[in-house]
Amino acid sequence: MTIKATYPNLPWDNQVVHKARIAVQKPKSEEEFWAYYILRRISIYFSILFSRLPFPFSSPNFITILGIISMLLATGLVITGSKVGLLIACLLYQVGYLFDCIDGEVARLTNNCSRLGKTLDMILDGAGVILLFGFAFASFSGRLGARLSLFWFLFIIFSGLFGFAIPRLLGISKITTRERHSSVILDIISFLISPPGLYTVLLIPILFGVAITFLLKTYSVGLSIKTLIKVWLIVQDRILPQHK
Repeated sequence: MTIKATYPNLPWDNQVVHKARIAVQKPKSEEEFWAYYILRRISIYFSILFSRLPFPFSSPNFITILGIISMLLATGLVITGSKVGLLIACLLYQVGYLFDCIDGEVARLTNNCSRLGKTLDMILDGAGVILLFGFAFASFSGRLGARLSLFWFLFIIFSGLFGFAIPRLLGISKITTRERHSSVILDIISFLISPPGLYTVLLIPILFGVAITFLLKTYSVGLSIKTLIKVWLIVQDRILPQHK
């Protein structure tokens, strides 16, 4: 297969970029929908740039910290409840996710992987969950229009914690296209009930001034179901075969 058939790519990629993609990125079958189709296509350019800069800019940990800051700033903006703040928060999430892609690529390009890096990467993932809590709190307090009931507020908190903790305890954090059997429909569904999908779709009701409580409820239910599917995949692939 050619590079374009398996790895993220852009029409203007040169040989340096092609080689870097093969060295530090994953093929489509091992990558998440949003990362493969959007973020990884541009992240490699930033990764090459950062890897050539002096310390601390070339440090993967520095890049991860930038991602954490982006997520925390987004949470602060959400809690204010302003329309502009919400829009910027959704965009800052994407910036934070982009940094999450870049830090690992830079670590592999510079052969600079560490335990601290893995810890910071987990904190960055956790900061994304805190952003969800920020939306839930702002909705519960009535700052985003229609109020969330206490039940739904607690359910969103639970689904966020459940979706973050359980897969990591089982050694997984993403469902790849391989595990979805490369189904376009399942790709789209999985995207819509993922954080990138939520913060992309949320832009629509925010722009038009529509309450977002329905989307938060739908997302939390979908996230819980997706987490249960992840658990079942692990049980099916790793645990059940041992008892045959």
